[in-house]
Amino acid sequence: MVTAPPRAMAPPPPPVISETFGDQSIAGPPVTFDVEAKSSTEVLWAGEMRVSQRQGASVSRQQSNASASPCSATPQRYDAGERSSLSINLNQMRRGQDDYVFQLRVNWERPGDGAGCQRSNSRSVGISENITIEPGHEQIVRGDGGLIIRIRRR
Repeated sequence: MVTAPPRAMAPPPPPVISETFGDQSIAGPPVTFDVEAKSSTEVLWAGEMRVSQRQGASVSRQQSNASASPCSATPQRYDAGERSSLSINLNQMRRGQDDYVFQLRVNWERPGDGAGCQRSNSRSVGISENITIEPGHEQIVRGDGGLIIRIRRR
């Protein structure tokens, strides 16, 4: 009598492990800010930003224009012209029981002196600062080149 070899049994599926990162009970409601970014001559951006302990807020704006000066007398380069950009990032940081610390990062690029038909000069400013701001209060952060960030916590 011929017997069939024993049939191999499939191994059981791996166990499902669910993990919770961090203590869910410490996550508070989102925090809303009114933010205004200004240069010495204009408002660059103004609006609402909302952050939580697990999600930051960001805004980004870019603009490119042909040179404001006429370029007919000289051969125009592809990279000539005027470019500007602004990015604002805001994140909530937790330090013990302190819910009022936020990380603000701002980068601003604008046309530099002599930007035009032959050149694409630019100037840039960066701010990276941890700020403490309680509900109902406002803080002003100043950067180089006349950059001013006004941030008010609702």
